[in-house]
Amino acid sequence: MCPLMITAERPPIFIDALTGIDTVLTLKEWREKIFLTEHVIQIKLDKKMEDHPLCNLQDIALGEYRIHLQRLKPLRLSGWVAFSVALKDREGIPSSLPVVEGIYSKGGKDNIKPWMDISLAGFAEFRIGKRVDLHVAGLMQGLLRSLSRLIPPGGHMMISYEDKDSIHRETHQALSKGVPPIITPLGLLLFYSGFRLVKDWYLAEGGYEGPRKLWGEKPSDRSWSMIWDERTARELVDFFNTRKGSTEQKYIKELQMVAREVLANLDIKDSTLRNTIEDLF
Repeated sequence: MCPLMITAERPPIFIDALTGIDTVLTLKEWREKIFLTEHVIQIKLDKKMEDHPLCNLQDIALGEYRIHLQRLKPLRLSGWVAFSVALKDREGIPSSLPVVEGIYSKGGKDNIKPWMDISLAGFAEFRIGKRVDLHVAGLMQGLLRSLSRLIPPGGHMMISYEDKDSIHRETHQALSKGVPPIITPLGLLLFYSGFRLVKDWYLAEGGYEGPRKLWGEKPSDRSWSMIWDERTARELVDFFNTRKGSTEQKYIKELQMVAREVLANLDIKDSTLRNTIEDLF
């Protein structure tokens, strides 16, 4: 059940905590209310969506905050749903803007598993003057792990890296230098959220392709997990082998520290590859 969120069909409703009077608000008015009042926002949901998997996100604790599912709207394509997620503070007041917006698909024919395509905010803003860096506060990893639980083996998640927050800029800059996607800031978050394969993904579709994204995929079984682990290990080995004479040695050493952590979590059976990794790192 999703007791607190925005309906797909009705405008936001502000329920006065003292009088109980319902007031229909525009989205702009609703956001202003969040900044100017201590009242709790209560939003009703179309009953058709009450059992949707995304409803499992509601009220998951992330440190001193809780996940607040704001929007759940069926789209034209079967099984596709637009959604947005905010964070609630200890007083139950949601952040003024979503921290996640995107599309969830339940999958479909040709054995396509459920997937998500999301944009991830770098900050959450609460009332006037309170701004939380999600990455620095350690909330971004918890948020992605919560979303990841809705993606089964064989499913995938795409995250745009073309936003203006620092984590997006750093990911974009790293990729432009040829850094393997899995050791970029966003790629690392995907990996530690259960996505063993991380790749840079961009599909040109005549102007309808949207922003460039990282694609994280969960293996359908252990054999695919091992195949992808070796693929990732070889990609990291090849990258660092070609950067031995780099003029950016400080940056390369920082990347090596991240790569060691990733490699320590990979299941590598090839003894030659393991020896190569030991010699390189």
